[in-house]
Amino acid sequence: MRDGAGNTYIMVPPHNTTALEGSRVKLSCQAEAFPNNVTYEWWHNDNNDDDNADNVVPAGSRTTIYADGSLVFASVDVADTGWYTCRPTNGLGLTPEARAYLNVTCKSVPQSVVIALRPSTGQIHRHPFHNL
Repeated sequence: MRDGAGNTYIMVPPHNTTALEGSRVKLSCQAEAFPNNVTYEWWHNDNNDDDNADNVVPAGSRTTIYADGSLVFASVDVADTGWYTCRPTNGLGLTPEARAYLNVTCKSVPQSVVIALRPSTGQIHRHPFHNL
């Protein structure tokens, strides 16, 4: 039997990432194990409180967990901001974990400018106008 049989090791941990709201985001997490039947779970804002299943990131219309461990958001939302923990396992040995912070920034609101011409002076004045 090989040395380290049963253990899973994270080879490529996720990295802190900043992304613009609506963009595609990939958090990597590649692991190796013996045997190499590795599966991955991703957790959002996990605080290790009795493995609360509400924190597990589900695969869905906006998120996909690929066989290589990557968590991909098709379109991130500000609510996706927070800590993400990757937990790869092959069902044997200890389950390692690696964390990264995802910071999602809001798209800026376009700013309009109102230009007013004062007939009495002939001067042009620019005034910022926020169209919210």
